[in-house]
Amino acid sequence: MIVLCQNVFFFNNIKPVNAQISGVSDTVCRELVSAGFENVFVSEVEGTIVIGYENRRFRFEPKGCSEVMKIIDQVVEQDRDIMLIIFRNKIPLLFIEYNTLSFSNFISNKISSNEFFEELQVASEKPEFEKYKAVRTNRSEFKADVALGPNVSLQFGDWDRNVQSNINLIPELNTMLTKGLTLTAQALVPLYNNFLIPEQAETQIRPGIIALNQMIRLEDNVFLNASLGYFTRSRAGFDIELRK
Repeated sequence: MIVLCQNVFFFNNIKPVNAQISGVSDTVCRELVSAGFENVFVSEVEGTIVIGYENRRFRFEPKGCSEVMKIIDQVVEQDRDIMLIIFRNKIPLLFIEYNTLSFSNFISNKISSNEFFEELQVASEKPEFEKYKAVRTNRSEFKADVALGPNVSLQFGDWDRNVQSNINLIPELNTMLTKGLTLTAQALVPLYNNFLIPEQAETQIRPGIIALNQMIRLEDNVFLNASLGYFTRSRAGFDIELRK
């Protein structure tokens, strides 16, 4: 009777592996979204935890990547293989593979930064993962990223005004419409202008860059960029660029 009770207790406390994986995936996904990352997905492929995300919170991409690794370290058990897929406008750009135990040893100063970086596997292409599809959380479509910055132009003038200046304030809106397609819209708000040439002395609020940009990832790590819109110096048109 005692043996039977012990067996029942033992089997009742065994959690299915799939349930454990699902629980970890949900927790990692929730924590990444709470930290401000977008287009997040977490799944497991052949024993490797695959985590995709897009960073629009941190302007410095390595900073965003380090924050993701810290979140994973707090949630995922030790000695697990991780594949990070870094997206830009839902297009995969970088693939990083590492082990959670190595990262834990690094942040606890058990190994040096050089030793940790030697264990990292960083690649710009992974054919088996480039078209990997999963349900994403906190999608980026139609979310506005608004920035505000100055525009300063200086030139030499005459004896009365040795240096002439033109100072504008530029609010800028960026948003993603669909995979790889982004919209950029700027306005130029004049603050100060003492240029002598009348056509240079613009004092009205006017449009800056207003453009659509489509980025497509082709085979062999080739990227196609196509832009269409209104650009600087009152020029409109389109531009196509191939880059590898």
